[in-house]
Amino acid sequence: MRLHRLFIPVVLSLLLSSANAVAQHGLPTTHQASIDASQAFGFLYGQKLTLEYIRSHYPDLAAQVKIAEAATNLAYAEADTYLESVLVDVIGQDGIAKLIAHFDAEMVGIPATQAQSRSDALAFLEEVRARANNPRNIPSPIRELLLTAAYAERPVEEMLDGHRTLFSTSGHDKAAGLDLTLTLPLSWLASEGRRPHIVQKWRSQAGHGRVEIMLLIMGLGMPTTPQEVDDLIANTDFSSWVPEGGRHLGTARRRIDNQPAVAIDYEITQDMGIATVLIRGRQYVLFVGDMGISLQCQSGATVGDSPTSFDTLPKARDSATQIFTHNEKVCELVANSIVIDQLWK
Repeated sequence: MRLHRLFIPVVLSLLLSSANAVAQHGLPTTHQASIDASQAFGFLYGQKLTLEYIRSHYPDLAAQVKIAEAATNLAYAEADTYLESVLVDVIGQDGIAKLIAHFDAEMVGIPATQAQSRSDALAFLEEVRARANNPRNIPSPIRELLLTAAYAERPVEEMLDGHRTLFSTSGHDKAAGLDLTLTLPLSWLASEGRRPHIVQKWRSQAGHGRVEIMLLIMGLGMPTTPQEVDDLIANTDFSSWVPEGGRHLGTARRRIDNQPAVAIDYEITQDMGIATVLIRGRQYVLFVGDMGISLQCQSGATVGDSPTSFDTLPKARDSATQIFTHNEKVCELVANSIVIDQLWK
């Protein structure tokens, strides 16, 4: 069995556009990330202005406005500050000031005939409370950006607070008939894998971040028993699984869905021609019958001439390691959320 084929280390989507040498936990200053951030910032600011409008025009609703504001601040604490800092990197303080002035002018310019009625105001207050209670009541990608902003410094708490999405391989053409489920942070963006055995990929920070998780499923060519897997994990030198240009950082035995498993930590450096790529990651591997399952979690940084690259390999290594460490507990939660349906039937 060529089990090391489960190891696919380099994620090209983590390359040039993803390294941000300025804000380690901020969004990269790409065009699409800036557009999404401006939408999310405008969403919060517009909501704030509308609540102020309701407070000034319907004084008897002031208490309800305060409750709605408190619920939003609790659910998405510091999100506006985070998004503003992202936009400052792109359009500067003057640009932010002009954007806010535009929002203010739009609100002031609402004709009296279009002003909210009291029933409209009550409906809006209910909608704001619903948004605070459940981010699924907010349209995408604003929903993902607000969660990214709210949990920027504590990403693992997003899942612990219940903001999760469930993925199932049932019916997926790359799952080889293996039905499993796993949960991920709601703010991570899913995409299809291009390589044959990559079932699905997810990228942090609404698809703009520097951490990616991949699920791989591959036939082994022969069935295995739990005892054989235990023996394999106990006797295999997993440093040989790390491909050329890589460094094995350690291996730990685990149990995932009560099955013997292993977690392999690695670092890989590859010359891609236009840049050198440094990847820090962890691969969780388990075997069920004649199938191998791999969940890879990794972050990347580049060395090169790009404005988003680092000028030395040690700086890139430090950055990739910091980002991975910052999200390490998220990786653990996702790996431990795996449930293999066939085992419970």
